[in-house]
Amino acid sequence: MLAAALLLLAAARRAAADEFIDIAVPLREGAYFSPRELCRQCNERANAHIPLSLVPEKEHHITDAERKALAVAGVLGMVPAKIEDGQLVVRLRNPQDDATRRRNRALIEKYLGISMEWPKNNGLHLPEDFDPTKRTILLVHGLDSDEADFRRFRQACKAWQVQTLFFDYPNDGPIAWAGDRLSDDLKMLAVGHPKLRVAVVAHSMGGLVVRYVLETPDKRPGCITDLFMLGTPNLGSGLSGAQPVVELFREAVKKNWKTWGTIQDGLGEAADDLKPGSEFLTTLNERERPPQGVKYHCAAGTKSYVPQTMLVAAQRSALSLTRGKPRDELVSMLEMPELEDGRGDGAVSIQSALLPGVESRRTFELNHMQLVLLPAERPEMSDVFQWIVQTLDWLGP
Repeated sequence: MLAAALLLLAAARRAAADEFIDIAVPLREGAYFSPRELCRQCNERANAHIPLSLVPEKEHHITDAERKALAVAGVLGMVPAKIEDGQLVVRLRNPQDDATRRRNRALIEKYLGISMEWPKNNGLHLPEDFDPTKRTILLVHGLDSDEADFRRFRQACKAWQVQTLFFDYPNDGPIAWAGDRLSDDLKMLAVGHPKLRVAVVAHSMGGLVVRYVLETPDKRPGCITDLFMLGTPNLGSGLSGAQPVVELFREAVKKNWKTWGTIQDGLGEAADDLKPGSEFLTTLNERERPPQGVKYHCAAGTKSYVPQTMLVAAQRSALSLTRGKPRDELVSMLEMPELEDGRGDGAVSIQSALLPGVESRRTFELNHMQLVLLPAERPEMSDVFQWIVQTLDWLGP
């Protein structure tokens, strides 16, 4: 049971590079601690999203054997937990570190028996009648999204006689890991079909997955001609910290706790990668763009999810609260450009979405999801789809 406490490594959210978060839980009689209190502190201090209803209320007794094992493992640097001054102290490592992410998965597989392997149904999907000579678009979804969000986009492509491929991946895991798999799948496809040429349409975080492939020299598959990024947070999103809360809400609504969907989709690393100034974004934006032959196109939405009158009212209400950290954090969030009409699409700011120095850039009076959820009636005539096919010089069905 004590070893399960180490799973909380996977819950760290706010630690920046080379930083740690120490969680200290009181030991009753120097030997009993509350696993629920340990999880509660991680939720509060590390912005974790551990469902407390799944954590037993019963105290755990630290046996002499466990104390000795902790002491040995601590000396060897294997376990970031120790007992001192009547407390169990767990040190959470930087969640952006790749070695830490892999260690978190190993712990989960060992102590909970949950497979953290790449999901069998994820990866590159081709139509049964795949034809490498046809006009082809590869669709890549974003954070907490899946193929269903591209249903109308597929309809538009079918009406325009465009073949669609789809790449599905654990949408809450490390962005680079998804990019690694996309690179492998496309390279394998290109080997069998060397004349294949693909335009990619990526929504939100999906654009970063594809940028990672194109801007990492040994990852480029050679078959991509154009990348259309719809609401991609190239500079990150200040709202990424709210993602764990959104995902937990969705899981709770589905009453899906027992499937461990939130864990198997990833451990929240995507939210860490999407934070402005994250290690992933800093490294990616320091790299050179792909060589000639791949064109970038960026689209940004200018319509927030929150009506402007409601946003202003919320800002005023927040300013009236008693000064302190909770009030200041709320005010700061409500003033983010992502939430303001004309500055963001409700999730990503225009500045973050529109990369400089690309082939083309467009803004649409749409919110973040409307960029990909095309109108139900004749989606092929939507402004977003028409911009894409006209840019590609695809003159008609």
